[in-house]
This record gives sequence, C-alpha cells and structure tokens, in this order.
Amino acid sequence: MAIQRGPVVYAVEAADHNGRVSNLSLPPDSELTTEHRADLLGGVTVIKGKALARGEGTGTKPVELTAIPYYAWDHRAAGEMAVWLPEDPALAKPLPKATLANTSRASASHVNPTDTLDALSDGLTGSGPADLSIPRFTWWDRRGTQEWVQYEFAKPMQVSSVTVAWFDDTTVGGGCAVPQSWQVLYRDGETWKPVKQTATTPRAPAKVGQGELSFEPVRTTGLRIQAQLQAGKSGGLLEWQVME
Repeated sequence: MAIQRGPVVYAVEAADHNGRVSNLSLPPDSELTTEHRADLLGGVTVIKGKALARGEGTGTKPVELTAIPYYAWDHRAAGEMAVWLPEDPALAKPLPKATLANTSRASASHVNPTDTLDALSDGLTGSGPADLSIPRFTWWDRRGTQEWVQYEFAKPMQVSSVTVAWFDDTTVGGGCAVPQSWQVLYRDGETWKPVKQTATTPRAPAKVGQGELSFEPVRTTGLRIQAQLQAGKSGGLLEWQVME
C-alpha cells in the first residue's frame, strides 16, 4: 500500500527510521495523523503512524513511522526510500545479520546519486556482475579516473581479507566495468597504506568480478579500496565484505 494525502503521494526515508525502511510494514488498522514541520525540508506536512519493524528473523517490534511528501525525498542523506509498504510483516525484508561491513560507516570519492553506499554491505551479490535487479554502488559517471570507497570501523579491528563483487554492465550496453586495477589500503594514523597481499582467489569461475583478497593481518580503524578505472569506463560494486 502507499500513502496519499490529497494529490500528494508520500514516501518513507531511512533518515527518519534508523537507516532502514525495507524492514518496515504498515498494518491496515494503523492510525495516521498529520503534523506540519516548518523546520523540515523547507516546511512540509509529515504523516505519522505506528509501523512494525522486522529484525533479523521473523520477529517485529512497533516503531514510529514518519512519511514525507515524495517530491522532497533524498535531500538529507543517502539511504533507503520506499513508497509502497507491505501490510503483512512477513513481506518486509528482515534486517541483515550484523557484519563488520554493515556496522561501519561507508564513504567514497564519488557516489552516483541514483545508487547507494548501503549496497556495499546488504548481502546481495545478484546473479552476476550485470544484475540490475539489486542495489549497487557506482562512481558513475566518472570514467578512467582513480577512485576510492572506504569503511570506517567503530573501533580498531584486526582484519585479514575482503570479498568483492564488482558491478560490470558492459555486457548489456552499460558504462561500468571491472577496474583496470585495484588495491586495498588500511588506515595507519592519518595516512592510508597498502596491505601486504598474500592471495587473490576467485569465488566462482562463473561470476566474473567476484573474488577474495587475503593479506597479512592488520589492526586498523578503516579499510579502503582504491581503484583505477578503465579508460572510458566507470565502475562500481555490488558487495564488499571484510573478514577479521
């Protein structure tokens, strides 16, 4: 179901719901109220109500729902957005199991506005590197440049490998390809240093662009992938996980 007030369709954003909306459902008997917020998005009328938030399994808990006019979305921070919400909690997506990646703060040299950094750690690698049905992170439309994406950990962690799934839609006429080269850097004080690589192993021969890179363990507060994009091509990732 979707929420509409007069001619205005509404949306729910991650910025109002602890970073997630795909795990929310709105019971059909939820009472909805309006509240004008002069301090929000230049002055908008929000719709509030009680929703259910799904956890890692099938359990749910009641949470406050805040919906904003659809025309005003994506003016605060990148993240999930939904117009259509399920009434049945079983149809909401469970929260992903906590990992070092999805509990870290992600940032990048550039983020295509139609993509999301959340895709890096949502646990979805798709059916292949050109899968357009799942969220992705890309540097589009920067081409042939050196770019980076990084995780900042909440506390120093010892890490020793990463798995990556590159986004490559060149087979369907797109402009993103696996980078010409890439390396993993770790934060040492105020500088970034390359890890000492020990092995690179493809995860599955049928999935080009997916692999695992192992390196000598480092204790750090952050990891960065630095990529040299192919000439005339951009690039991006479907998934990036970090192992201790």
